[in-house]
Amino acid sequence: MSDATQEEHKLKVAEAFLEDVGKGFARMDVDDMIKLRAAPGDVVLITGRRSTVARAVQAPPSHCGQYLIMMDGNTRNNAQAGVDEYVSLKKVPFKAANSVLLSPVQANQSVPTEEEIPHVRQLLQGMPVTMGDNLQVTFLGARPRSYTVDGTNPRGAVLISSDTAIAFRAPEISAERAYRVSYGTSAAWTGRWRWFERWSSCP
Repeated sequence: MSDATQEEHKLKVAEAFLEDVGKGFARMDVDDMIKLRAAPGDVVLITGRRSTVARAVQAPPSHCGQYLIMMDGNTRNNAQAGVDEYVSLKKVPFKAANSVLLSPVQANQSVPTEEEIPHVRQLLQGMPVTMGDNLQVTFLGARPRSYTVDGTNPRGAVLISSDTAIAFRAPEISAERAYRVSYGTSAAWTGRWRWFERWSSCP
């Protein structure tokens, strides 16, 4: 877990490396990380016209000293900041996600099957998220699917791990059915269902 800090810094947005796409990285000069009191792997809050989170990663020497933050398109969209625009950064505390609730961005998009959920979890493992973020999941041989983070437990900045329970909710089905599709009706999930149930009243 990271410690909170009041240090804030502004950097200019740049394109991410191709190999970083979909990983939730924010590459920057090590000097900029020092100013944020952050280390590689820490979570930073990135604020453009919206706030999102990403993991701090060191930029290569060729990109150092340029006051840049390298982010992929999805992270830029979540921060609502374009290339060559400036964003504010701040290190924030984070925790491992116990549970995450996702819903498709497109109303006609189906939710993953119970058999697909472990694959989704694997694809998202290590991804930092916060409420309202959009995520892209690409299944082998298929077009990317976009989902919105509707809820996290605990709240705030979280990292998806191999132990994170992931549920899906589509607009046309109830929260209870989304839960049952994802987990079944095992008594072991009763407590977690009570937590999911509370989301049904969220705006």
